[in-house]
Amino acid sequence: MNSKLVKSNEAPRGKPRGNLLCRSSTGYAGRVFAEPCEAKNAIPSCGLPQGFLAKKGKFCALLGAFLLLTFIPRVAFAQATFTNVYILDVATNYPGSDYPGGIDYLTRHALIQNNARWGIGIGLTTNITGQNVPTDGPDYYVINFLTMTNYYVPTSTSLYLTADSWNTNLYWPYSNTLSVTIAGPTSPVLWSVAGPSEWINSSAYQASSYTNNYDLTPIPTGQYTVTFPAVAGWTAPAPVTTNITGASPLTNSITGTYVLSTTSSTLTVQFKPTTVPSDVRPTARWWVDSTAFGLQGPYSNNYVKTLAVSNDYTVSYSAVRGYKFLASTNLDNFFGDRILTNTYIPYSNN
Repeated sequence: MNSKLVKSNEAPRGKPRGNLLCRSSTGYAGRVFAEPCEAKNAIPSCGLPQGFLAKKGKFCALLGAFLLLTFIPRVAFAQATFTNVYILDVATNYPGSDYPGGIDYLTRHALIQNNARWGIGIGLTTNITGQNVPTDGPDYYVINFLTMTNYYVPTSTSLYLTADSWNTNLYWPYSNTLSVTIAGPTSPVLWSVAGPSEWINSSAYQASSYTNNYDLTPIPTGQYTVTFPAVAGWTAPAPVTTNITGASPLTNSITGTYVLSTTSSTLTVQFKPTTVPSDVRPTARWWVDSTAFGLQGPYSNNYVKTLAVSNDYTVSYSAVRGYKFLASTNLDNFFGDRILTNTYIPYSNN
């Protein structure tokens, strides 16, 4: 045999061949063994350096995840559940209040604990103070509070929940007063008042009217307008507006002063006729008495007497033989023309 080596188509060991496997050889029992490339610059089948293989692997993993999300629509992620809690209580920093332990605080605290409510969503206020409400987050939630008579309702708030949330909201009580006085006529004067939007939440609120002197309490801060009605014989005052501002408690006073539109009115006394035993009209008499003007009279049947208005008068009558005595008539805060009609009753008519 020629001692020269026969040229082989196989590449020498350790030399790259342009494929991922550098060399193959036939081993025992006809098995093929492949040796991995040792050269770092081996050229893969795609024509890129070997260092690209790791990057290519990462890219393929990301691409696979993207395709999974894109073409499998029912893949879902569980939301976290957070606890939302609101503690409701009465404020203790308003003027006139006492701090925890005082009678005022304990009374109001118990009222809030029993009646105040909060909720998530418009119009939903059913949760008691300190109640745990599970919510799926993170997300925005609108918190509302129940309106309570004689208390400022806490303002609705928007909450972005990312974890368990504990919050405290305080109810501030109304403690202002509007005092209204009517000057002039003593007969009932029905006046009305308009106030801020929260005014209708006060126990002092009445939809129609109020009579004579009256204190509206407790009421919230804001602007109030009192309107006075017409009263016969008097010029009514113009509406009066007052603004209750600042810290509670405050008392604003309004006086509605009526002015007389006339200074006098007439009084006429008539005696009804009777036939038993005779007509008393020719002989019956009457007097009018007052602290301001003293006793005046006597006056006969159908006499018209002019009197100063806004005074208290007492009308008395003469005795007539055979007839029962007539009780006197009181005219308080006399105003407007009046006719008094009286009938003497015979003793024989029991």
